[in-house]
Amino acid sequence: MTFSTNPIKKFGKEASRPPSDYVTSRRCAGGDRKITKKVHTMRARPAKSPIIELDPKLAVIDTLYGFIRFQSFDGFFKPTADLSKFFSQGKHRNLFQNKNQNSVWFTCIALAYLEIVMKNFKEEWELCYEKAQTALYELSGYDSAAIEKEISLARKWVTKRFA
Repeated sequence: MTFSTNPIKKFGKEASRPPSDYVTSRRCAGGDRKITKKVHTMRARPAKSPIIELDPKLAVIDTLYGFIRFQSFDGFFKPTADLSKFFSQGKHRNLFQNKNQNSVWFTCIALAYLEIVMKNFKEEWELCYEKAQTALYELSGYDSAAIEKEISLARKWVTKRFA
């Protein structure tokens, strides 16, 4: 009696199941195989792209998780079309035309958005907030007055549109 682990085959071809499905079979006397155990392993699914269809005015956890995906590894919220679309609420216009299209302004807007709209979920976003704040201070050479000025302008902008 021999044991083997083979991919599931159907009429000599691979079955339509994912390649992570395996069966354990054994040969009986006479050469026939008998299935003894079927094993299915789950594969990790790729992360979804940022959700931009969510309503940014609603302070729900799904909106927060969709928003946090806009943050880059270095801590900044980069000026991307998806982030701009998130804040424009589906309206096709440039909401940041009075400011430069730079990461500092977008990051200040993001920090103000977290403070004002997502205030009920502070425990969920505070690490993200600290990372962005640290990136801003490092970029400005630790000039807290300049950063606070930008963040206060961003708070007014967010309050006008979302609060």
